[in-house]
Amino acid sequence: MRGREMLDTIEHLNPAYIEAAAEKPKAKKAGWRKWGAMAACLCLVIAGIAVHQTGRFREPQDTTIDHVAYGFCLEGNLNAVYYPISFEERREYGLVPDDAVGLNKENTYQITEDDLGESMGIVASCGDESMIGCEVYHFAQYPDKDSICIVDTPTGYEFYVCTWLNVQNDDIDNSDNVLATYGLPESFEKMEILSKDFTYLFTVEDASVTEAIFEILSGKSNIGLEANERRFAQAWYDAYGNDDVYYSEEAGHCVYRSVSSDEEPTTYTDDEGNTVMQNSTQDTSLYDKAHELWTKGERLIEITTTKGYQLTIDYFPSIQVFICSNGYYELSAADIETLSQLLQITD
Repeated sequence: MRGREMLDTIEHLNPAYIEAAAEKPKAKKAGWRKWGAMAACLCLVIAGIAVHQTGRFREPQDTTIDHVAYGFCLEGNLNAVYYPISFEERREYGLVPDDAVGLNKENTYQITEDDLGESMGIVASCGDESMIGCEVYHFAQYPDKDSICIVDTPTGYEFYVCTWLNVQNDDIDNSDNVLATYGLPESFEKMEILSKDFTYLFTVEDASVTEAIFEILSGKSNIGLEANERRFAQAWYDAYGNDDVYYSEEAGHCVYRSVSSDEEPTTYTDDEGNTVMQNSTQDTSLYDKAHELWTKGERLIEITTTKGYQLTIDYFPSIQVFICSNGYYELSAADIETLSQLLQITD
């Protein structure tokens, strides 16, 4: 999050390996809005791929890795997918000086046998067949963290990390199953609240507040993408009294009401600074109003577990839903009122 988990080598993940690791299918994104209604953590992984490919926010290259690096799963654990450690993650785990701007011989952490903690298992699935069967160890400095490990690769010891867990499709029908995958709330360590643009706002320090938030997040059924889209269409109607934004059975998501085809196309600048031309079925002001309504009061709840994993909850008070792990979970009006207070939402 906050730009630090851009996975430098994720594009090298072998498609066959992804299938073996129980890949989650991508949720269908609404064609009329680029932000889409999908699980927050999946959005972040996709963003990581896009940012890497465009070269924006790319971290200094790890010069200690002179071969193509792949992600992997441990034997008997398809929920955790480990990737080569990024430069920013090296900072987080104290492996490079705070003022380091790149890896060199002077600041590159040299892994020795003294750094090997207890065995975590062996590599069971990986795009690089030479990695299969390699021993994986805890990092002795973080003996309780499963989020960072050391792999005894054919070319030497290397750090790998896992930030998000893969929640199986069968387990997203209820939010309790998602929390259980992360061992929550028992494994809770930290909860940070971020704005919709991933700006850090505050850390929840009060145990009674975190307990109340977990209570609200628990026991919720996955309503699915269609119901989520329909909720936004209803929110639009409630706010503006028209169906300029409506749910399309044919498209399977919310769309704009068509405008006159003889109107001149207009352009606008998107969040990335690109100039985009609107066609006759999309109106810039309508887009802006829809975006504003959809994201009004949006907050990201970033939960870190004692094992170092992170679960991100994307909360949308405007449609009374939170999204995580490719599931869409409805909240009651009472839940919305309480959660918004706990998250200090005033916008």
